Amino acid sequence: MEKRLEGTWQIVEYTSDGVDSLKNFNDSCNCVMRILIPYDNENGKKIFFSDTNYYAKFGGKFTFSKNKKYINSNFENTSYKSLGPIGGGKNVWKILKLTKKELKISTSYYGRNYYISFNKISDYFN
Repeated sequence: MEKRLEGTWQIVEYTSDGVDSLKNFNDSCNCVMRILIPYDNENGKKIFFSDTNYYAKFGGKFTFSKNKKYINSNFENTSYKSLGPIGGGKNVWKILKLTKKELKISTSYYGRNYYISFNKISDYFN
């Protein structure tokens, strides 16, 4: 499951309480998600949001729940709180779908329900 997550992902759908918020996300960040699973795993699994030139805007770490149905994330830089659950602090994401090319997750954050869909654009963290 972890290896399916590693790589570069583009957000293709982002809703808050059913309202399309992808434009707001792109206006605020316009970034892709990059996930790195270190071979030694000492430093944990890393997740970054960066622009298309690979400049990291913010990042953090994540772990899976024991049953691997949830992702626990902790974003270290909270200057992007306007992005909702992606931009600030700790959160638990329910994995709705995970294939080699598609990821769908949802979470509740400050009383709002978020749904995010990603398409993988590269199998590599570059």
